[in-house]
Amino acid sequence: MATLNDVGEHDFRTAPENGDGPVTLEDHVWRSLVDSPEYGRKRRADSVSYLWDHIVEQFTKHYLAGTSQYLTDEGWNPYDFEMILRFFARENRFRRRLLAETLMDMLGSTDPSLRRLRVVPAVETGDPYWVLLLVPAAHRIGSGEPDERYREVRRHYLEWCLRVVKMLRPEATDIVGFATESGRIDAGSEDAAYLDARSWSAADQEEAQVMQRKLGILVNANWYRVRAWEYPPEPGSLA
Repeated sequence: MATLNDVGEHDFRTAPENGDGPVTLEDHVWRSLVDSPEYGRKRRADSVSYLWDHIVEQFTKHYLAGTSQYLTDEGWNPYDFEMILRFFARENRFRRRLLAETLMDMLGSTDPSLRRLRVVPAVETGDPYWVLLLVPAAHRIGSGEPDERYREVRRHYLEWCLRVVKMLRPEATDIVGFATESGRIDAGSEDAAYLDARSWSAADQEEAQVMQRKLGILVNANWYRVRAWEYPPEPGSLA
């Protein structure tokens, strides 16, 4: 938790390279970590990440209970949704913090009557691209559509967002999406989607270009880098 190997992964740097032999940690090593101010700042920064845990738990609860809205549709394979859940669940605590912070910022800064879309690209090889989408609920825009119709439209829009991301980022292989209502504070609905983008044809590219213009998805997107620390520095130390 406190050291990294040559490729930036948490690792036991002093462990035998061949994997033989035990690795032991004396009590004071753990205590020195949890009592350190760096670890305290990390714990406080991680508090927002439990929103991501809640999302995983909600999806899992409905999946196991058979109450997920679209898992009962004809042609749905429950194992497909299990695969989507695995992408949500495999994110480590640091990535969960970054994803939850992004989602919370979107919810807090987006008018309930407006749509919002953000893309979180892969950092390491094997990471998925994440597409986070807010869509105003039907009553927010004066639509008389029932909830089922709203969810259907939002789900299909999310699926096209994934395809447009592939069009714009050819290197993306796994693209996972999450959608909920704009202006949501607590209760609401969630949708998840996944695109295995390893097979992508010229026809797929052309269709995504057409739908990008038609639906206004990332037409004038702003791409920017953010910098974050797993163990945040002391306030003012980077000034």
